[in-house]
Amino acid sequence: MHRRRVSFAMRLTFGTYAAVSVAMTAAVVANAALHQPQFYLACVYLVRSNGSLMVLYNAVAMIIIVAARLLQRLFFGPLRPNEIEVRRKPAPPA
Repeated sequence: MHRRRVSFAMRLTFGTYAAVSVAMTAAVVANAALHQPQFYLACVYLVRSNGSLMVLYNAVAMIIIVAARLLQRLFFGPLRPNEIEVRRKPAPPA
């Protein structure tokens, strides 16, 4: 029996992504709070650092995804199995 190797990126679930994103955001904000004594200076420190901005933008993207999933569940309820298959299919070639 031939087993296919699955890369790490394919095994990444949304829960794992959210947990890592929250941990990275907390670490970046804590680092800014430790390095800068005042709130304003900490905010400037976060905005001036490209790495910090990348982590904060990632957190914003995660929040948008969570909000979209909540709205989907609120308005449409849980998806049926055949709807989930269609959603995960790659787009047909043009």
